[in-house]
Amino acid sequence: MKAGFAQVDISPEYFPIRTYFSQVEEIIDPIFAHSAVFDDGHNQFAFLSLDIVIIEAEYVERIKKIVTETTGIPSSNLMVCATHNHACPAVVERGHFKKEEPYIESMIQKGALAIEMAWRSREPVVCGAISGYEDRVSANRRYIRRDGTVITQPQITLLTNDILCCEGPIDPEIGVVCIKNMEGKILGVMVNFSAHANMRMGLVSSDYPGIIYTDIKTHYGADCIFLAGACGNINSVSSVESTGSLLAVDVRRLIDSIKDFSADWDIESRERKISLPLRSLEKLEAAVRNPEMFIGVLPELVKKGWYKHSLEILRNLREKGDSLDVVVQVCRLGKVAFASVPCEYFVEHQLRVKEEHKTPYTYIVSLANGWLGYIPTKKAFEREGGHETTTALWSKMAPETGDILANTVLEMLAETGHTLKQLF
Repeated sequence: MKAGFAQVDISPEYFPIRTYFSQVEEIIDPIFAHSAVFDDGHNQFAFLSLDIVIIEAEYVERIKKIVTETTGIPSSNLMVCATHNHACPAVVERGHFKKEEPYIESMIQKGALAIEMAWRSREPVVCGAISGYEDRVSANRRYIRRDGTVITQPQITLLTNDILCCEGPIDPEIGVVCIKNMEGKILGVMVNFSAHANMRMGLVSSDYPGIIYTDIKTHYGADCIFLAGACGNINSVSSVESTGSLLAVDVRRLIDSIKDFSADWDIESRERKISLPLRSLEKLEAAVRNPEMFIGVLPELVKKGWYKHSLEILRNLREKGDSLDVVVQVCRLGKVAFASVPCEYFVEHQLRVKEEHKTPYTYIVSLANGWLGYIPTKKAFEREGGHETTTALWSKMAPETGDILANTVLEMLAETGHTLKQLF
């Protein structure tokens, strides 16, 4: 196995600049494109993770086209994802702001460059993997109220008496893959964890993944690529600094606990295009006419016209058909498997995949190769209310979509031979 890692600064180079929700004159800390490339002599696979909120499919395709032309890696063997960092320039358009087109063009070119740099830096390596348990930094952000409805991110205090309970679980697993060169130096670290990076919304910062990057670079001189797990209904529960520092310490402890490094890892990957059903717009149309029908959503989004803007876009989308085509990928690196989903996946789907697949080192990479919005569970749709399940641009897919994606991932994992028998 050969591998290479690279990072490229994708911070904005001009100001003022529109961000996701605001406008800024400066950055708090840099944002990056992080890449990892693997080559077993027969197959290659590359990961690109961008410190942005969403990577839309059209930009993924442009990055893949550039990289395939410059490196020869097939586009089907490139996984492009976002860390779901809300502290980034406006890479999407919403009700009260437009995209920053010049920035997006720069981001595409720099993202492709990051993979090319990693490709050129390949060298023989040994690989190790480990998982850890961390339940102190994340929480399910949806709560059931006494009236049976759901509210997202409520302001809960000691005197709150209308909340019954949290709606669902978290996934406390931290996945770590560590890559060393033949002299024993750590070249790169891959981290998978499930929690929104949304504590600095409207600013420019790499949020809590940035603290992990810095910590790994400081202690090992290595690059770190963060692959966001299923975080659609999961938030971090404390400050950026606290969340990032706790996870960084966890990652280092895990790295130092890996006993088995191997040069014999190989690569196997699959890509499948599937069609997924859209939701009816009836409830959204009614709520736009009568905003009092919005239940448990984020009030600021109603005020800023995000739902009205959503309706306009979704009507145009439905004129083209009642489904959307997306790409799902699975990449097995030795005993580790990464499966991509183009959405903000609810954590219950991820836990189902892990439980039914039964094999360690199985990780979902969300917000990869495009963006469908939130993909809740069928059960989550049974209650009224909540940001993630109320019909909008970010919640436009039918309730069965999450199960279709999970079924597809499980089938593809089986095809790659990522099984307990193969590992042990």
